[in-house]
Amino acid sequence: MTSQVPDDASIPDSTVLWRRINPNWWVRDESEAGRRLSSQAFHNSPDGTGTSVMIAHETTEAAVLRGYEDYGLAALPARLPRDLGQAVVRVPLPDMPAHAQIEGHKSHSVKKALAAGCAIVRAPAGRPPQNPA
Repeated sequence: MTSQVPDDASIPDSTVLWRRINPNWWVRDESEAGRRLSSQAFHNSPDGTGTSVMIAHETTEAAVLRGYEDYGLAALPARLPRDLGQAVVRVPLPDMPAHAQIEGHKSHSVKKALAAGCAIVRAPAGRPPQNPA
């Protein structure tokens, strides 16, 4: 399914997007050196808007993680969500002008592909949660 929100062509495919990673989205996985990013990291926001991201070259890690010191940071190219039928749109916030969103319906397979396509810039602090056996 393709996003109903128009894509922002002013954000090139090569643009790196940063996503804050809640420590609960950093899960144990024996096949991935002990940890991996959960697909849960790419749910749309509870208010119905898309997945919140930051345009990396317009901000700093410190600014993105201010107030979220235990969180991690993942990076993905803007092309990845677009290849999955999502739109990338600039949605500046008063305290974060580099804010953008990944808009569109996210099936489990889309969320899984987004998580798998990320590079971990900074792992969340603390131990990963223990998954039940």
